[in-house]
Amino acid sequence: MNEKHKYSYHFTLIFTMILLCIIIHSLYDIFAEEEPEKEIQISAIIEDSSSPRWNSFLLGMEHAAKDFHADLTIVPTGRYESGKDGWDLVNKKIEDGADGIIFAPESSEDIPEFYENLMGESKIIFVENEMQMDENTFYPSIMMLPDYKEMGKRIVEDIKEDFGADLKNKKFYLLTSCSKQIGVRDSMEYVKSKLLDEGCIFQKSIDIDLEDNKNYMKHGQADIIVAFDDYTLSYLAESIKSQRINHISLYGIGLSETNVNYLEERILKNLIVVNEFQMGYESLSILAESIRNHSIESKKYTVDFMSVRPEEIHNPKIEKLLFPIIQ
Repeated sequence: MNEKHKYSYHFTLIFTMILLCIIIHSLYDIFAEEEPEKEIQISAIIEDSSSPRWNSFLLGMEHAAKDFHADLTIVPTGRYESGKDGWDLVNKKIEDGADGIIFAPESSEDIPEFYENLMGESKIIFVENEMQMDENTFYPSIMMLPDYKEMGKRIVEDIKEDFGADLKNKKFYLLTSCSKQIGVRDSMEYVKSKLLDEGCIFQKSIDIDLEDNKNYMKHGQADIIVAFDDYTLSYLAESIKSQRINHISLYGIGLSETNVNYLEERILKNLIVVNEFQMGYESLSILAESIRNHSIESKKYTVDFMSVRPEEIHNPKIEKLLFPIIQ
């Protein structure tokens, strides 16, 4: 075999082998079964987890768990005796091997203290409550929150729309059972400052004993009350209804079926409704991606909300927000 033929033979052999490898690899890609994505373990820890107040949030997480191949565990809880109770459950789920945790802490102030002492390397996303820390302190964390400041702005707009020029000298209360949350406090301060600018008379705010509120309402010491959480709002609405009080305009933030019913009965002037289905879905989806990418993105996300009037309840767009379970 001369040199020319020898070179041609070797070239043909190498080309054939390369072509054969490409064909085998292509056939493998076509016929080989795709290895299923590893299911990740995520636990959700929220106070009073069986409360209807969490229905939309839980539904959002469950939908995301199916879409992102996660095994979701809703840790059964009642009302906490202290903020530490929730953190104890976080550590317990980390010990049990959870890859990630969705956690609604009771207090913003507690987060840095307990965060430093967490065991293991599970990734955590905080919902509804952000971390309070000074400018020299940094903790890698993801936060999924309602847009508290924008909700405060919308409440003020609704009050001004209802009262117009008659707003001056109206007495108002700002009430909540969630005063340990930074966002709630910021929203309350915004509403307070804007109503004072309108000439309203500020009476009291933050955590007032709810039994005392009945006396404030009954004796005409309030014209406007704004409640900044679902529990407080439903309590006040029930008091107004049972005592047949008609001189108070009640506004607030909530989502429970109880408060939707009070809105429909026009006991509430408006209801600020957070898209908690979105909050649940995005919390789990972002956490799942973070776990699979072996990264933690320190970022604060905010979710949408709507201000709903009694006459708007049966608008199809609003019904979808209020009743996601029946969609």
